[in-house]
Amino acid sequence: MDLFFNKIRTQNILFTFILLLIASLILGRAPLSILSVCMIVPVFFRKNHLPETRKIIIGLCLIIFPVVISFFWSNNKYEWGQSVFTKIPFFTIIISIIYTSLNKQQLKQIVWLLTSIIFCGCIWSIVYYFFHFEEINHSYLVAKVMPTLMDNDHIRFSWLIVLNMILLSWQLFNNSSYAERILGFLLLVFFFIFIHLLAAKTGLLSIYIALFLTIIYFLFFSKQRKYGIGILVAVFIISFFSYKLFPTFRNRIQYVTWDFKQYSNGIYLQGSSDGGRVLSIKSGLSLTAANPLLGVGFGDLREETKDWYVLNFPNINAGDRFIPQTAFLVYSAASGMVGLLFFLVGVYLLIRSFLFKNLFAIMITAVLILPLFIDDCFEGQFPVVIFSLMFGLAIAQKKLYHNSSVKY
Repeated sequence: MDLFFNKIRTQNILFTFILLLIASLILGRAPLSILSVCMIVPVFFRKNHLPETRKIIIGLCLIIFPVVISFFWSNNKYEWGQSVFTKIPFFTIIISIIYTSLNKQQLKQIVWLLTSIIFCGCIWSIVYYFFHFEEINHSYLVAKVMPTLMDNDHIRFSWLIVLNMILLSWQLFNNSSYAERILGFLLLVFFFIFIHLLAAKTGLLSIYIALFLTIIYFLFFSKQRKYGIGILVAVFIISFFSYKLFPTFRNRIQYVTWDFKQYSNGIYLQGSSDGGRVLSIKSGLSLTAANPLLGVGFGDLREETKDWYVLNFPNINAGDRFIPQTAFLVYSAASGMVGLLFFLVGVYLLIRSFLFKNLFAIMITAVLILPLFIDDCFEGQFPVVIFSLMFGLAIAQKKLYHNSSVKY
């Protein structure tokens, strides 16, 4: 009986914290930081820990260990502390969710709350776009996009939309009424269209990777090939009309094409989106080559990167001198090949602890790890919180719906 009440208590505490954490995504960074730390509270009410979480905990420790140990060769202790603090949600959010078993009703309410907040955020962006139509359309020709929630972080907002679409789809297949499925389907179509209107590259890459996996599943691993063909046709039609109807999407493609021609010819212009990314990757490779064993330290990574720009590309503005825009190079430049190895093993253990033969699990894994290749995602508050929250909720989905009808 005591164990039963203990489980109910921890469920309710965690459920409340998750709801507040989701709301804090739009309230600001300060409440988000506080709630990210407070998420660990439910774990203290657990009297027994779950042995199957061991791989996850080891994986998380391996990810943060290179950051912590680089204290000894980082001169800037403040920057080092910021990097460590940014990664605290990996432990507080993920461990709290995996140690506390949410029930089906709570998980459904969490997914729908997140969906509702994201929907409201999309509507806000659309309304703003409507009243600043010409200005925003022109901004897409100079590597800018329309304002979004989350402190105008359109990259992470678009990523969150796609991750939520996958969680919502998983929810609709397993624990939803007919009316919920109809509403959910309409919302999925709306989000898909909005991703094209927003035209953030991370969101577009994420949604098309997820759809590619879905089409492959239905065409080659399912008897329902007509669904695969139907999805393929629908995606083509929506994408075609999005290009024709949305100046934002059309201008974004034109800018990306023009930008590619510039940096592929060795021309790096101020404010260049992908050109700046390419330069950041070059800086990461250079710093790694110069400090192959232990790197420059997470505390000194930003300063060393700026020094590299001053030496090699002095004409690039200070605001465009990014740290390596890929998580792998961040770790290799800041903690060397030793730190990168720890990081790779840690990420592998996280994936192994979750991934199984299920379409939704494969899609969400692919979308979660995508930013590791194209972004310094573990060095920012929003991406770390989003990764931790969505990974934890995906683990909860797996526990409740392991025998989902849609699987390989």
